[in-house]
Amino acid sequence: MSERRKRGNETWNRLLDWSEAQLAAERLAGQILLSEGYVSVDPSHPLGGPDGGKDLTCFKDGEKWRVAVFFSRGKQNFSKIKSKFTSDISKGRNEKDTDFIFFVNQYLTLGERAKLMNDFASLGGENLEIYHLERISLIMDQPRNYPLRADFLDIEITKEELVAFISELESRLRTNIIDAMVPAIGSIIKEMLDTSYVDSLRKDV
Repeated sequence: MSERRKRGNETWNRLLDWSEAQLAAERLAGQILLSEGYVSVDPSHPLGGPDGGKDLTCFKDGEKWRVAVFFSRGKQNFSKIKSKFTSDISKGRNEKDTDFIFFVNQYLTLGERAKLMNDFASLGGENLEIYHLERISLIMDQPRNYPLRADFLDIEITKEELVAFISELESRLRTNIIDAMVPAIGSIIKEMLDTSYVDSLRKDV
């Protein structure tokens, strides 16, 4: 087995060299949206079929978002990305969707992102989120998304990453439970959640 590329390069390159079907790309996008706080994530036709320029829909802060996913293998010309983006935007105009999320596994410069934003505004769009290669890679390299990265990119979780993943879960669990309980018993809950398993893992790192 080859050594993993460091400093985020393994995730970045595996995303760029995407070899899975559109189905997997749409499911990955859905999982990322959930991790980003979107709710009611609803795929359109991941197994194939007309979708009206939207691969998924979701909501955040009461607003509905239409989502399109464009994953390809290897580097693509910006003109191809722009064409796909514009096509998906145009298809949704009949539904009067003004909030749009675009997933693309390609590196986009600030200038290229600005061009997409300008095109979006010229077609009557209001709110736009672009999940480009760098942004997706950064999200997938967060501890909470290590299992997602392992599932979709076949990147094994190291012992150090397992410690970080469990520590984040532990912290979130503590926060959620303690916030919901009476402050007087907060110290008791903290002691109950102080697992010796995580401590033993830390000693081995």
